[in-house]
Amino acid sequence: YYNATNINDFKTLDDAVGAFFHANAGWGKSLEAIKADVTGGLARAKEISIKLMDLVKKNPKKISVLTIALILILLFVFLILKK
Repeated sequence: YYNATNINDFKTLDDAVGAFFHANAGWGKSLEAIKADVTGGLARAKEISIKLMDLVKKNPKKISVLTIALILILLFVFLILKK
């Protein structure tokens, strides 16, 4: 669905966020249900990830890959708890 077979294969931010959101929502949910985004969570996750990528591009030496990974993990945990 997301043009990747492992975490290093994602070509676009949209595919990566979609895959992680789908994993978080449960792989048993259909792709159509994920794309319907009834809670607004997917749209919000994409919006935040774009802001995060802009921050990284502006300050590449200040933000490490580990920091980005931790931020994304916290974002998805927040989205889970918000449900």
